[in-house]
Amino acid sequence: EAEVQQELRLEEQLGEGAFGTVYRGTWRGMQALTDTALYLVGELCTHGSLCQVIESGRLWDAELQAPRLGPVLTVLCDIAEGMDLKPDNVLLQDTAKGVVAKVADLGLGAILTAGTTHLSDARVGTQLYMAPE
Repeated sequence: EAEVQQELRLEEQLGEGAFGTVYRGTWRGMQALTDTALYLVGELCTHGSLCQVIESGRLWDAELQAPRLGPVLTVLCDIAEGMDLKPDNVLLQDTAKGVVAKVADLGLGAILTAGTTHLSDARVGTQLYMAPE
């Protein structure tokens, strides 16, 4: 842990959820995000969450008075591959192919022992975004 702390520099708090706090930071000289409890280091998605993009109007074409369909459809396809997600848990990142959606919801994650495939069959998640079945 001491070695990780020497290589990790926290810069600013970006968000906070039920399971931790997310910071912008640098790890081994690379720009990174981290969850302080686990030192989970991930890619910085510069567009923020899908929810933030929707609320800011960045996907809206003012001239056409309609959403810009290219980025919207790309994001929707990426989300569909990730199952039932709420917009707050989808981060958007620029790539050479355009904006890509990335799943960032670790709220239901757990460490499993070898040979264990699941913890429970209970329905969990944010009710509004869960599949009806």
